[in-house]
Amino acid sequence: MKLSLDDSDLMRVNFDYSNFEGVSFRYAKLRHSSFRYANLRRADFTNADLQDVDFTGADVTGAVWTDAKLLGSIGLKHHEM
Repeated sequence: MKLSLDDSDLMRVNFDYSNFEGVSFRYAKLRHSSFRYANLRRADFTNADLQDVDFTGADVTGAVWTDAKLLGSIGLKHHEM
C-alpha cells in the first residue's frame, strides 16, 4: 500500500532523515519544512507548495515535481527536478 499525504497541511515540519520513498505529497502544503537527508526516492510532489523548503542531502531520485512551487527552496540541483 502506498502512503498518501495528498492535500495535507504540513508547513514548518522537520522531516530530516525520514524515509518517504514512494510517498505521494500531491497538492500538499509544505512551506518552510525541512527534508534534509531524507529518502524521497520516487516521491510525488505534483502541485505541492514547497516554497522555502530545505532538501539539502535528500535523495530525490525519480521524484515527480510537476507544477510544484519551489521558490526559495534549497538543496536541489537543476537536473534533479
